[in-house]
Amino acid sequence: MSTMIEQQLRELFAADAAAAPQAQDLVATTHRGVRDRRVRTAWAWGAAASVAAAAVAVVMVGTAVPPEPFQDVAAPPTGPVRAPGTVSETPGFGPGTRLSMRPVSQVLGAAAETAAREPDLLPRGDQYLYMQEVGRDGRVNAERWYSIDGTRDGLGFNRESSGMARFGFPGCRDGRYISGAEQGEECNPIPAYLPNLPTDAEAMVRYLNEQNAHLNDDPAQNKTNGIAKDMWHLATSRYLRPAQRAALYQAAAKIEGITVVDGAVDAAGRQGTGVSWRFGNDTVMWIFDPVSYAYLGTGTDTTVQAIVDEVGQRP
Repeated sequence: MSTMIEQQLRELFAADAAAAPQAQDLVATTHRGVRDRRVRTAWAWGAAASVAAAAVAVVMVGTAVPPEPFQDVAAPPTGPVRAPGTVSETPGFGPGTRLSMRPVSQVLGAAAETAAREPDLLPRGDQYLYMQEVGRDGRVNAERWYSIDGTRDGLGFNRESSGMARFGFPGCRDGRYISGAEQGEECNPIPAYLPNLPTDAEAMVRYLNEQNAHLNDDPAQNKTNGIAKDMWHLATSRYLRPAQRAALYQAAAKIEGITVVDGAVDAAGRQGTGVSWRFGNDTVMWIFDPVSYAYLGTGTDTTVQAIVDEVGQRP
């Protein structure tokens, strides 16, 4: 490619970038506490997130080449190194951890009030939910770009034992996948933002029950397990506006089997108040600031969320 053509392309892309609306960072950060690949893949919105789609090329207007994966550089921990748990081997339970007699509703009620006060942001359908997962060692473990309305191709990078894995999330437009191994097959869009998600606790409880109505005839434990998974998925893999997140916290307080844990430690080494529950063989925990009840994260991964304008854009 000639020098003149290269210069023209640089000028063209610079003009596009200057004209594009600025991405706005979300105030809330969320965290994922389950590293199991099977669970992660199942929650990464089904077949659209499978590593089998790794060969799919993501086409983006104004981008000369597909995005490069995150740099494999470890950042220093932002807090003290977490020592082995004294109550449980479950990540997030650190030295000094103790079960609390406080009611779950007290902690999650305060967390809901804090979440509701966060600045609101309404994303556009053509934008993306960006997620970056950082482990306890400060290393980036994954990145995602999810289409806000589900009609556009997304992209993901995972750190694997064999190296960096790259895979696509095919968009669904006019009832058909627009790319990937299933291109042309029937589908329903899977948006990163659910505008009709309830904004009050009672409606959120009904929503969670309806989503798991197929388990009504199963043992009660199975339905509780299903609801717990949905709560975790909504909190970590979808964009929730402040009222929606507040409603989710309030609804979670009504679910059986949730325990308050004092002295919990998040992935960045910060101590807080944990709200823990189990589903299947996994134990997960939301950790909140012990004073403000702002959401800190979990004991395994810190996942920063942001709204961006295109795949490959980082906040």
